[in-house]
Amino acid sequence: MISLFWAAELPEDIGSLVEMMNNSGKRMNKRNVVTFSADFSDDSQWGEQGIEIVPGGQAITQAIKSQLQQQGISCSDIAQHDTYGWAFNAELDKSRIQVLLAAAEGGWLVQLVPRQSVIGLLLGRPEAAGLETVRRNLHDTLAEDKRFFDIKWHTKADYDSCNESAASDSPY
Repeated sequence: MISLFWAAELPEDIGSLVEMMNNSGKRMNKRNVVTFSADFSDDSQWGEQGIEIVPGGQAITQAIKSQLQQQGISCSDIAQHDTYGWAFNAELDKSRIQVLLAAAEGGWLVQLVPRQSVIGLLLGRPEAAGLETVRRNLHDTLAEDKRFFDIKWHTKADYDSCNESAASDSPY
């Protein structure tokens, strides 16, 4: 077991290990968040007291999932994500990427979240290899379907800090 850790060349201090596990130098600079407007019926469900019971966006999520599947990407079932959105996993090239949709600022947001095992993180494996393909196919899906418009790609850091000037029409 010790040789496994030596082969992985783990950092000597805990701070470096945490930085490596967060992949801060890789993921933060990639545009894995896309915002857009969409011409779909509101499929939210509301309770008697005006409380949202089921968030909107399930039909949008289904449209995105269907297009990714037509492009050869294996997708899990769609599930409600917490109380505010919808998610499914896209699997390609031994990679699993969570595709999370939620309402955001008068439109919609999709975040691509690479899922990696703890072992993969500890061994310093690069982030999900299929992420680039899923990102490209998601962009093509949104750009080619007239129901989607005002498409803007962001890094997570730029989106979280409301840095709209860094948004791009393309994920690249």
